[in-house]
Amino acid sequence: MVIPIIASVSIASSVFVRIEPAPYDYAMAVLVPFTFVFGLLDYFRKVLCLPIAMLGFFLLFNGVSLLHAEHLVYSARYAFITTYCVVSSLFFAGLVLHYRDRGLKWFWRGYVAGGVLASALGWLGVVGAPYCERFVWGGVRAVAGFKDPNVYGAFLVPAILFALHSLRWSRSRTKFLAWSTAFGLMVAGHVLSQSRAGWLNLLVATVTYAALSGGIYWSTLKRYALGCVMALWWLGLAIMINPKIFSFIKMRTGLMNYDLERFSVQAAILRKSLVSFGGIGPGETERVFNYAAHSLYLRVLIENGWLGSFAFGAFLTITVGGLLKRTWKATGELERSNCAVVAAALVGALVNSCFIDSLHWRHLWALLGLALGYLALWKDKSSDTSESERRSNVE
Repeated sequence: MVIPIIASVSIASSVFVRIEPAPYDYAMAVLVPFTFVFGLLDYFRKVLCLPIAMLGFFLLFNGVSLLHAEHLVYSARYAFITTYCVVSSLFFAGLVLHYRDRGLKWFWRGYVAGGVLASALGWLGVVGAPYCERFVWGGVRAVAGFKDPNVYGAFLVPAILFALHSLRWSRSRTKFLAWSTAFGLMVAGHVLSQSRAGWLNLLVATVTYAALSGGIYWSTLKRYALGCVMALWWLGLAIMINPKIFSFIKMRTGLMNYDLERFSVQAAILRKSLVSFGGIGPGETERVFNYAAHSLYLRVLIENGWLGSFAFGAFLTITVGGLLKRTWKATGELERSNCAVVAAALVGALVNSCFIDSLHWRHLWALLGLALGYLALWKDKSSDTSESERRSNVE
């Protein structure tokens, strides 16, 4: 049980990433080798050939595109970080595959603990609490220990979904009150990130969770009422203390001045990709266009080329599509709700990624790892069932 506990602590620490390598990265340096110790890479190759192959091809083209990089040292460093993110996802897949429910339980304990802590720090920052200036961005946007409020807001979405799941299945009053409090604080923290893409992420993820988990009845909705009231209370209190928040939220609901510049750069990226089939090299977007891509898919296309983009897109489609399919086919309501949290969080994150570059989001790769772990578990169970049926027929 030592490995799941260390993984839980590392996930909780991932809300502090101002300094790199972050504490999470040091923990991963210790944990990732266990992927090889458990012999899980060979197992993945057997039961998940296609998505693992697509990941491998993506990393291959990520490396090949270095040949086109103008700033080789910087580009190589960027490619290394991408490789590290991919390998870290395999660790989380192994956590699910090796420890099963225990591994998942410790993962979500750490994730929610990090989400609650980040939300509290972000809230204290926006209301101007003493010594909390570093947890706010621009005076009105919560950022906690992250560098960017967009990443902070996106990080909270899976934790909010798991709180929804836990509220639904809590049987004791103490747990119900605890999860309602956590849910309300994290929703308030998410809204205070003032991230438009993050808000869309939460909306899409919540609707997806409701559709996938099934059985959302009036009695279930009533269980969420207290959490929603608490979210409004935390938001209302923050606005009372810092009235600038409300006017900034209103402003963020429309187009911003810099949106037109983003669109023009994205159009330039598309034009460039038509003549740069092999890509311009990892991390080169900002140096070539003097502006970020603000889209995961455009960044991968322009930096890793058409083949790298295809491999990455195929990996996402197979992994997330497979998880959605398996979640829908899950028989037990609790199992289905558990899987729906990961599936919905990934759907929301991929929609969010249309507007934000999320290639190096640590939590995104952790979720993709969970999805791979779920798929490997289901395929393993299917293989065992088929083998048992074959033997019984022979006998």
